[in-house]
Amino acid sequence: VTESTIEVYAKDIGIFENSGYSMLASQLLSTSVQSEVSEVDIAVLTGSVQYDTTLYSDGEETDPIMEMIAPGVFLVVFFMLIGFFGNQMLTSTTEEKENRVIEMLLTTVEARTLIVGKILSLFLLALIQGVLVVAPVVIGYFLLRDQASLPDFDLAEIVIDWGRIALSALVFVASFILFTGILVTLGAAVPTAKEANSFYGVFMIMLFGPLYAAPMFISSPESPFVQFLTYFPLTAPIPLMLRNAVGNLAVWEATIAIGIMAVLAVLVLMIAVRVFKYGALEYSRTLSMSEILKPRK
Repeated sequence: VTESTIEVYAKDIGIFENSGYSMLASQLLSTSVQSEVSEVDIAVLTGSVQYDTTLYSDGEETDPIMEMIAPGVFLVVFFMLIGFFGNQMLTSTTEEKENRVIEMLLTTVEARTLIVGKILSLFLLALIQGVLVVAPVVIGYFLLRDQASLPDFDLAEIVIDWGRIALSALVFVASFILFTGILVTLGAAVPTAKEANSFYGVFMIMLFGPLYAAPMFISSPESPFVQFLTYFPLTAPIPLMLRNAVGNLAVWEATIAIGIMAVLAVLVLMIAVRVFKYGALEYSRTLSMSEILKPRK
């Protein structure tokens, strides 16, 4: 068998079922030699040996998987909220323009008050929806764990590192406010929700595109490519939260990246107010960048 091929002649019973012939031949060969080797050899060769690994960091026992869970929750929640709620952020302004509701709103409310209130309300609404999605899953797990034969998970084993949790929370808040402001600004600049949706994919690619480089964030955090994605504000949320979850994000790196996103979020908020002020009543065209930045009395 080490020098020649096992030849199988059989009836064609379908493209998927035909593989069963070679599997059967393999099982026959395996059975034929089991009587000649010990159980220990069989366990080693079949890979059925069980391992219990204990890891240490700085002289103390550690569990990287359990350490990832608490700060990693923010990454999962951010992914869910942007994926499920992002389009609503984008169209929240354009729908008001299309329905002419914005005309009545601007007669009683200043543009700055309206746009800031919209961004904050969308942020809070997204958090509430996130809780409503996650809470039933968690409650159902603990209530139906035994009936549904779900795997037992001991919450006491989760490592609580308040420093990393705080960093993830800051990145989450800064990222969510930044992208909410960008989407609301875009919605105010275009005349219809259909045109707004054409730009939506671009921002989603920039935001979630770094997921394709996720292995690099874990194994090569010092590479120039990872550093660029970490500090560039439109791609930073995923790298920051993932690197913080695995524990290779330094506090000074997180501080710089969060600062950049916070500054950009403030600038986006100012631009959003300006775009909303001059684009709220534009029903037929998209505002140009020159019109947005043009000084006005």
